[in-house]
Amino acid sequence: MGTAHGLGLLVGLQREWLQKRVAGIRTFALLTLFGALTGLLGLIHGGWVIAAALVAFSALVVVDTLREMRDKDTDSGLTTEMAMLVMFTTGMITVCGQRLIAVIIAGVIMVLLQSKKPLHDMVRRIGEDDLREIARLVLAGLVILPALPNREMGYLGVLNPFSIWLIVVLIVGISLAAYLVGKFFDGAKGAALTGILGGLISSTATTASLARRSNQTGACGLCFAAMALIASAIVFVRVIAEVMIAAPNHLTELLPPLIAMMFWFGIIATIFHLLAAKRGQQRAQETPPSVWAVAS
Repeated sequence: MGTAHGLGLLVGLQREWLQKRVAGIRTFALLTLFGALTGLLGLIHGGWVIAAALVAFSALVVVDTLREMRDKDTDSGLTTEMAMLVMFTTGMITVCGQRLIAVIIAGVIMVLLQSKKPLHDMVRRIGEDDLREIARLVLAGLVILPALPNREMGYLGVLNPFSIWLIVVLIVGISLAAYLVGKFFDGAKGAALTGILGGLISSTATTASLARRSNQTGACGLCFAAMALIASAIVFVRVIAEVMIAAPNHLTELLPPLIAMMFWFGIIATIFHLLAAKRGQQRAQETPPSVWAVAS
């Protein structure tokens, strides 16, 4: 009960700052506590109590929404109403032994509610071409990839359709991520972040993706080289972590050469990064990469 009440206060605190709010700090605290009481009664008397309470609460939200929609000066969005429904359900699961999940859900809801302006600004900066490429990446990674057989095929079993297409998805995804990072961050930060993320995922795929983009007209080859070198330096951090987990007995032998190579790549990457920053060409607006061009 205390957890549910506290989570309701947490989310309600954010809603309280709105000038025209549907529910504030007290309402969210009460409805989350009501959800916890409903869950407790459901454990004792059965699931019909939960179903009845959910229907009653949903009807209350719908009636309040219809009342608010009659007011032309009120925002007709359903964000607060949906947050109320989610928090009501969150209150129920706190008494079902899932308090950690409830805390995570409440935290995510508060962040989403507070991030309205940054999220809307980000969406406005994404153009139609960007959205089309994101949709194609989703098609390639979430629709086509799971449908491919994950087994060895062909002569001597050297072909694995799933692994081959996974490389395609990685290359396209990293290239699209690099483009979006460069669009939302300034040149120096965007290039460094792209290299770091690429090194943590796959330095080979990152280098291949950046090499393809460097062939485009107006692309800054020096900037892409800096990104690839940063990825090549970061990859040693991943290797060190893997050695610490998989082969800790060999860490003392492998650590010195790995650190030396990481340090050397880091120096070269820093030099290239500073040279690219001086040219001021990091913010070149390339066309986002096409999934089908890379796949071909």
